[in-house]
Amino acid sequence: MENKANTPEEILDLVDENDVVIGQVPKSQAHQNPKLLHREIAVLIYDGLGRILFQKRNKQKRVFPGYWTVSCVGHVPSKMDPEDAARKEMMEELGLAVPIRFVEKVPHNGMSEASFIYRYLGEYQGGEIIIDPYEVEVTKFLTQKELTILLGHGYKITSLSENFVTRFWAGEFD
Repeated sequence: MENKANTPEEILDLVDENDVVIGQVPKSQAHQNPKLLHREIAVLIYDGLGRILFQKRNKQKRVFPGYWTVSCVGHVPSKMDPEDAARKEMMEELGLAVPIRFVEKVPHNGMSEASFIYRYLGEYQGGEIIIDPYEVEVTKFLTQKELTILLGHGYKITSLSENFVTRFWAGEFD
């Protein structure tokens, strides 16, 4: 895997409150200004046993370093469809091509950035997971109980991921 630290900065679509593209913005600027609304994706991959594939973010990541999150997260590059961006991120971070389905778009207003997050579900069909070590430290399929135990040992999960997985396990996306 290639360290993306020295690659050209990703350009994102700048959108208005109705999610209509109104321009472009470098990712670094979008991360520092909550007035620069952009698009992100989150993919929750589950298996036939009801477990969710979680990833632990690399400790060198600028946002939520070392946190656990859903299977795959990322930004939607300029002029790219969110579903295509979700597939691209899955392949880059996990080496997986899992069929996905869109479940919802949620607004996110953080301290330093704001976005629309397009959420997808995908069922794991098998195959080797090949992580990008610059993005992901480790992946693990977890049940709800196993996640609770992990968090009880001091590990952290992003609040957006916690909301997504709680709702998944409650059957809201069936």
